Amino acid sequence: MHWCIQVYVIRMYEVPSYDDRSVINSIDMILQDKEGGRIHCSIPKKLMSTWGPIIKEFNMYNMRNFVIMDKRPKVRATQIRWTLTFCNRIEVEEVDLPTFPLEPFSFCTILEILNPAVVTKTELFGRKNNMCCVLFGSCVDEITPLVTKDKVEPLIVVLQFFRVNRWDGKTSIQSHFDISKVCSDASLSAIVEFRNRQSSERKWPERARGTEGSQQNLEGQIWSLCVRITEAIVSHSE
Repeated sequence: MHWCIQVYVIRMYEVPSYDDRSVINSIDMILQDKEGGRIHCSIPKKLMSTWGPIIKEFNMYNMRNFVIMDKRPKVRATQIRWTLTFCNRIEVEEVDLPTFPLEPFSFCTILEILNPAVVTKTELFGRKNNMCCVLFGSCVDEITPLVTKDKVEPLIVVLQFFRVNRWDGKTSIQSHFDISKVCSDASLSAIVEFRNRQSSERKWPERARGTEGSQQNLEGQIWSLCVRITEAIVSHSE
């Protein structure tokens, strides 16, 4: 309980009750330290009102007086089973001048995804290259406004903490209802670097335009952009 760590919050999300998703049981986070190590973190229900409004995603914090628990979640977002849990004595201090750079995304190749020996269904990933992607829950709400815009260039996003699914000899990726996130901020360094690299290698094809309001046309755009999105950029949870 007397440990002190300095970490970035690279993901923050609400965890609803299993029986009633309108009831929030905890606020969970993925923390990352200077060496790139990651640990799951949980703010229990009784402390959500205290710390939930204060802690922000992608900010750095000093944390001390916490508890480490062996929760063994069914779906792992890190490579370790331990969870850092907030308690009444915890102290959290935001670091105004970060001592090391924020690197929230770690990328893998398509070969790593297709190799069954590399991943298991209990691990959450982000992916790279040309692959089918299925979105659920809030990820659908996040991506829909982006794919329905009239854009000439393909949409580039980061798919953070996505899961590998293998069925009938095919491999795809899909979002988790709570932890997965679609990052579309064009100023993200990962998106800027990818767009610049692709622009230097080839000219983006124009997207075919159809009749506005057509459901068939909308479905075609979503499918085409999903392919481009998974080809563009995807992150891999440690």
